Amino acid sequence: MGFHSYIQERTSDGSELTDFVLSVFRDENASNKERMDAATLLADRGFGKPDSEYSCTGSGHWRLHRHDW
Repeated sequence: MGFHSYIQERTSDGSELTDFVLSVFRDENASNKERMDAATLLADRGFGKPDSEYSCTGSGHWRLHRHDW
């Protein structure tokens, strides 16, 4: 059993993890950093991480990526 399958099986297909992160996001006693970290985690998992704005071309030059969203 791989790690991904193990986590899915042990956390009700990830719903327990999502519930926990949402509880941190909604916790008025959590720090702003904790709440923002929870929001970032949810957004990354729910919508996918955006492409990096810069990448190395391999020749030591950096290229700016255009986002079409």
